[in-house]
Amino acid sequence: MGTTFCSIHIYSPDSVDLKNYSFRCFSPGWQTLLMEDEGFSDPEDTQKLARSISKSMDAPVLWFFEFDSDFLQMKFFLKGKQAACWASAGMAPNKNIFQIPKLLGYENGDKRRISKILSCEDVDQQVELLEEFFGLCLLPFPELIDENAQELSRIRSDKLYQAHIAAEKADLAAEKKWLGKKAAVRTEPVQELVGELDGADWFGEWFDPKKTRYLPYFNVHYYLYSTAKVTGVPRVPVHFHNGEIQFISREEMKLYGADKPYSDRSIGENPDYAYAFEPDKLIFLDTAPEAYRGKEFLLPRGFCGLGFDAKARLVLYDFKKTCVIVDRNMKVIAKQEIKGKIKDFDGEFILTTEEKDGISDFIRVYRILDQEKEQ
Repeated sequence: MGTTFCSIHIYSPDSVDLKNYSFRCFSPGWQTLLMEDEGFSDPEDTQKLARSISKSMDAPVLWFFEFDSDFLQMKFFLKGKQAACWASAGMAPNKNIFQIPKLLGYENGDKRRISKILSCEDVDQQVELLEEFFGLCLLPFPELIDENAQELSRIRSDKLYQAHIAAEKADLAAEKKWLGKKAAVRTEPVQELVGELDGADWFGEWFDPKKTRYLPYFNVHYYLYSTAKVTGVPRVPVHFHNGEIQFISREEMKLYGADKPYSDRSIGENPDYAYAFEPDKLIFLDTAPEAYRGKEFLLPRGFCGLGFDAKARLVLYDFKKTCVIVDRNMKVIAKQEIKGKIKDFDGEFILTTEEKDGISDFIRVYRILDQEKEQ
């Protein structure tokens, strides 16, 4: 589990004396509420408390919430009323976010800065950027208060923000080299069919259901093809091989595709690496290509491992039809858009399916192609 934590702060240089509540100043201009341990993870109660406290204050009250290191939310209250609110990932409606800088004394508005910070996709970095902007520790963990309260001090600055903008510009410049026909590696469509591919023996035609514990899948790269998702349409065996969907005989299917039932055919599962989470990364095992063994790779947000290509480069994918190529130095060298959902991968070719009309799919094969081959 990641970090789940709530905090309440008053933007005021003056000490706060409220019955039943204890506040402490860790950063200039801010008073932070000290809560009992059990209160730090309850977003509903702490949000209500922040609103209640604001009724007796002449200063903005900030309620901040991080959930499982994956989701952020904050609200500003003035005199018991919500003055501004924001939540990441579109989980709640955002209101008056450009009023936040003015609430905190930024007279020039700083709209661009707050917009950039709130659009940052890395939660940990986003917290750091907000803390720098506010001049406030947003996650005052009880253990830090007890052991080293100095670590909770924050001073307003723009150093992290300027570094973030510079890195963003560098990423955009690099991305231009990754995309389209100018990329070092690109994907090229080489085959398209209309129909359906099924990797499981749903009707017990190839495997004895009495002898199989799970839904039996055909061996990797083997499928049953039909021209439409309609009962009664003939289903014929095919093999995804050498960059194309090849029609094969029933005898070949029995010998190579259905000699034993598979229990799973999940895309992205690979014996050469293991997944770790928080943060999401790949840990390369001894069976991985030599350049990767014993190393780790921090996955871009939303991406999963697909495997290694024919030149032992790491291939990643997301669910937005994007494919990324990573070289042996752990550097992204290509980012390509493909049509459809990835269904299979053999190192040099990617098989995708995309719904066409509800009764059939577009079935496409893409080749991972080095630009150098054409030069």
